[in-house]
Amino acid sequence: MKINTHPTTPPLTPIPADPSTLPFQSVSIDFITDLPLSNSFDSLMVIVDHDSSKGIVLCPCNKTIDALGTALLYHQNVYRRFGLPKCIISDRGPQFASHVFQTLCSRLGIKSKLSTAYHPQTDGQTERANQEIEAYLRIYCGTAPNTWTESIPDLEFSHNLQTHSVTKTSPFNIILGYNPIPIPPAIEPTNLPSLSERLRLLTTIRKEALAAHDLAQLHMARHTSRNFTPFKLGDKVWLEATHLHFPNRSHKLSPKWEGPFTIEQVLSPLNYRLTLPKAW
Repeated sequence: MKINTHPTTPPLTPIPADPSTLPFQSVSIDFITDLPLSNSFDSLMVIVDHDSSKGIVLCPCNKTIDALGTALLYHQNVYRRFGLPKCIISDRGPQFASHVFQTLCSRLGIKSKLSTAYHPQTDGQTERANQEIEAYLRIYCGTAPNTWTESIPDLEFSHNLQTHSVTKTSPFNIILGYNPIPIPPAIEPTNLPSLSERLRLLTTIRKEALAAHDLAQLHMARHTSRNFTPFKLGDKVWLEATHLHFPNRSHKLSPKWEGPFTIEQVLSPLNYRLTLPKAW
């Protein structure tokens, strides 16, 4: 009945990549929602190239977007550059778990990989990109919260120009074979005030994006090493009851744990099948 003050904290386990995949053939998709309203948009759709370049594509949208709207955004922003993906990794949001989206993927030959319930780490690569993007937006929106959509092109460009810690090169270099020329850090003043202000703003946005990337990388580095010993076949374990729903039982006064139950199959170091009561 007691609260577990020392919960098990397994490390992140990367999804193995296909070594022969091409850019944006295996993608992970997620949404950043509840952003300040900017040009009628309040959310951001984040598409990450999972197996190849680690590049991102950012699409402003609304929180009410549905499965068809998600497919349309992908068609307008990713399909026209890279074609159809072979698989899509996502959470169990209604945009992806709906019958419409699943049928669309099936007809197009796309494998939809939905995350385990209450386990956002499955889509960890997009969650990692989201942290970086949110750090940038937090810095930028501190002074201009209603204009974040205008900075999305610079944010996407800056991210794809950075050297990735895994590939040791930039997403642009993997996709294009070279790094495009960015806005220079120092620009000579002009006699046109409007042009000078625009160039100054672009330079500021780029500097803030680079700073945000560095902050996000430091934040993630603190959470990658954890001491965890995997369970074994036949072990007895307690099952956390937070997301178990029983009829005629007070949620407030219900046991914190159920069991102990025996592990009957080890699916992976982080996933196990338990022998549960037949009544369940």
